[in-house]
Amino acid sequence: MSSPGSGGWLAWLCASRVLSAAWFVAYSAVLPLVREAWGLSAREAGMIQGSFHLGYLVSLFVVGFLADHFGAKRAFLVTGVAGFLTPILFVVFVEDFWSALWLHALTGLTQGGYYTPVLAMVNDNVERQRRGRAMGFLIAASSAPSSHKPLMAAFSYPCFAAAMHASRTDCARRILFSLISFMCTSAKFLIHRKG
Repeated sequence: MSSPGSGGWLAWLCASRVLSAAWFVAYSAVLPLVREAWGLSAREAGMIQGSFHLGYLVSLFVVGFLADHFGAKRAFLVTGVAGFLTPILFVVFVEDFWSALWLHALTGLTQGGYYTPVLAMVNDNVERQRRGRAMGFLIAASSAPSSHKPLMAAFSYPCFAAAMHASRTDCARRILFSLISFMCTSAKFLIHRKG
């Protein structure tokens, strides 16, 4: 088992950042198919993506406040549960532009928990000589999925295309996005067990 501040603990934190960012990247990767399936204009598709960023921006302030008042680990775990549930809510209830806009904003509202509390946890648990490097790894971890967007698109685009055309009820699409949302948050729960 990895103790707080160890290299293994840091690796689990970085994994949670990578996987949480994968949801955002997965939506971007399948955006051309989503636009076609939902009949979205470029403006509407951009507004949906922008709603995620707005939710994320607000969450940084809110989660920072929660971490200061209730502790970084608690804030991280509470937002982890919310970060696990909101992508599932998205895939279960999204039907059109308005539902996608609000549900993607809600998903963004959970994402600050992967940043502010995590940096506080690193500050509290990693010795001073390794702290700067540890924070650098965490910040880089959230960029990793974006740097691999072409690879994710190559994987998710054909899967999503098949899912979109597999069923009139879009059951396959919902299953695919549910699996992605599970993948995006599973590391966070492993961290709770490890540290």
